[in-house]
Formats: sequence, structure tokens, C-alpha cells
Amino acid sequence: MKSMKNLLATAATAFLATAFVSTAANATVFNADYHDAGVWSAYDSYNEAFALSYRSDQGKDGFWLVVTDGENPKGDGTSNAILYGDLTNNRITAYTYNGENSSDSFTNGTLIGTYEGVFSSGGIHPRFGYELTNFSLDVSDINNAFGNDFDGVQLGEQAGIWFHQSSGTQFSYGEDGSITDYVFDNQMFLDRGNDATRNLGSVNCAAGEVGAARYLDSCNSARLAQATAGGGTGGGSVPAPGGLALLLVGLAGLGRKLRRSNT
Repeated sequence: MKSMKNLLATAATAFLATAFVSTAANATVFNADYHDAGVWSAYDSYNEAFALSYRSDQGKDGFWLVVTDGENPKGDGTSNAILYGDLTNNRITAYTYNGENSSDSFTNGTLIGTYEGVFSSGGIHPRFGYELTNFSLDVSDINNAFGNDFDGVQLGEQAGIWFHQSSGTQFSYGEDGSITDYVFDNQMFLDRGNDATRNLGSVNCAAGEVGAARYLDSCNSARLAQATAGGGTGGGSVPAPGGLALLLVGLAGLGRKLRRSNT
């Protein structure tokens, strides 16, 4: 009887382990498409990786960005992170977002991390001819910095975004990487909430499955969350350019083709 119990326990353990691996290996990617504003975003919900591809001409050299899995971020000062982008120094700095309609969360928010060497060129948009800039981040440390009630940076079946790009940007930093000042000459904004995302499917990375999610290139999104360059004071990391960021460039071109075929 004892050996039978041991056998059953071993079988149960093996089953649970297999179920866990099967579940954990499925990476689902959500895409929020704001092509009219020249902005595309994607989020890998398993690896907690976020990427943005956006129009970056006209002297735009900085930004502040908050994204959610639903509501417009403004007014929620407890759940989200704000990302400050500094193209001159090729750096993103993450803080807690204070919920206010201003760029000053860094003055009273909590510094979560700094991320170096994050930006790469997305090339020229195939239809409109403007420059694109990409970045992709492992945001797992951001998302898990303050417990379950803190969402950090993520998308879901819906998305909200508050994205202000600035020109004539100047950031100043303290020795710990914190922002001490952020000034700029002009800004543009994208301010939305409760937009439906595209669920681009999932892929079983453990099985090497590609299938309908072939854009992942044999689970590039799983590798996206591995640090290959830079690092953050908050323990975060910067993935190599590619993966989700390259996916967004493809989506921008795909959207152009679909719109042309419907005209």
C-alpha cells in the first residue's frame, strides 16, 4: 500500500509539473494599434515584456508614458508606473505615476529603475515616410515592485495610454539615477482609454511551436525578457532590440497593407 501511495504521489507530482510547464510556456502577446498617431505597442503577458514603436521625427527627443490594461491612466495615482524617455542619453527612467495631468510624477513619486541603452531605430515608415523609434523592456521588476495591487506597465484585452512626446528636451539626474529636472520646449500627446487590443495569439515555447504566432520567431518573446544590455537601479533589464519591437514594425506595415486592400 505504501508503495502504491508513493507511486500515486510521484504520478501526481509529475502531472502537476507537466501542467505547470505547459501553462508557463504559453506567451500571449497583446497589441494596441494607434496608427493615426504613429504609435504601436505590444505586451507579452507571460514574460512581462513591453515594446513601443512610435513616430519620432520633428525634433521629438523625450517623452513620458503611462499604459494600462483598460482605463485611461489619468486620475489613478496608485496602480501604474510612468516611463520617462530620454533619447539624448538613451535612457528610460521608471517611477510610480501620481495620477496627475502633468509631467512631474518624478518630483513626488518613487523611483523604480533606470534602463540604459534602450532605444533603437525602427527605420522609415513605409507609407508616411517618417522616422520610427523602438524600445522594448523587461518590465517584470516594475510590475512586481509594490505587490498585487500595482499593475506597473501592461496591456490586456483592453488598453489605455497617456503618451506625451516632447521636443527641446533636457533631463537632469542625481547620482542614484533619479530625475532632478525635466524641461522641454513643446509637446504632443496621445490620450486614450478602454481601447480593444488585438490578441496576437500564444506560442508554446517549450515545444518550440511557432504556428500562427510565427512572428515570435521560435519564441523570441521568451528571450526578450533576458538581459543582454544595460541594467536598472531597480534590478530591471533591457532586452536586445528585436522581438516585440520588431513585431511592431511589421504590424505597422501590415496595417498599411490591410487599409490599402479595403480601399
